[in-house]
Amino acid sequence: MRTASFAAVAALVMVIFVLSSPGAEAYDRYNDGCNNCHGAFTDDTSTKGSVFPSDNKHVMHRASSNMNTDCSLCHTSSDNRDPFIGSSDGTNDTPGMGCIGCHVAPGLRAHHADANVAICAPCHQSDPTPDPENVNPPYYGSVDTDANNACNLVATAGTNENWTVGDTLGLDNDGDGLYDGNDPDCGGSVETPGETLDILVVGHDTAGQTLSITYDNTTCATTANNFYFGLLSQVSTHNYTGQDCSLGNTGSYTFNYTGITDSLFFLIAGHDMLTEGSYGTFGAASAERPEAGLCVQTQNLTDRCDTAAP
Repeated sequence: MRTASFAAVAALVMVIFVLSSPGAEAYDRYNDGCNNCHGAFTDDTSTKGSVFPSDNKHVMHRASSNMNTDCSLCHTSSDNRDPFIGSSDGTNDTPGMGCIGCHVAPGLRAHHADANVAICAPCHQSDPTPDPENVNPPYYGSVDTDANNACNLVATAGTNENWTVGDTLGLDNDGDGLYDGNDPDCGGSVETPGETLDILVVGHDTAGQTLSITYDNTTCATTANNFYFGLLSQVSTHNYTGQDCSLGNTGSYTFNYTGITDSLFFLIAGHDMLTEGSYGTFGAASAERPEAGLCVQTQNLTDRCDTAAP
């Protein structure tokens, strides 16, 4: 018998927002302004909350046990550890392109624009469409760096294009907000629930630091819902960092992000007060997202309403 006593599906939305944007000026070198958000290249600052080997971005790029990139791919002689964005000495095997040899310029600018960082816009109003995610940047696969695969489909740290600690997230090379296997360009699938639901951010109160969210409360006759959120950089590893276990079933919710400056993903799972339903599925294999375990309800997948019960 097919039952629908609680929601057996979940909705997921990714939200990228920046609370303030720098002024409009061009950055020729890293310390001309990139460091305002990303910190010194020799420190541990990360806008995504990533952890770097030895808490040092430079170590991650340079160390032989990490990305193993030749100095000349990034640096120009006597640049005083302040590399140029678009040029470098290069090597006998790899022409020097500076930072954009890996962080391709159109995709990098599109990524910043998607995050409401308008620094590039005044000079780049007619940017070409970035290459899709599955097109490797020029430096990838060269003998002078271990970075080699923009799709980064293998969920293992220290390979492809990921050397951060504790996650397997690569780069958003084409600037569309989708990473690695979650980008359809790579043959994977965007994070989607087991059944199509709507969860939308419909309002943003910057003064009150709240987001107005609407969600589908008609599917599967849910009694109530649990709300989960986490860092967007960890969406592929399903790490939930916070929750509201009393969302109700009104179809609307106000999320207060006071103190949070990172990009986030949101997920809503239904329950019948005693048991919680599925968090939806992801990937080409339609695998179940793991249970958060942050609310009192215990997950039960036997009576899911998006498929017939066994």
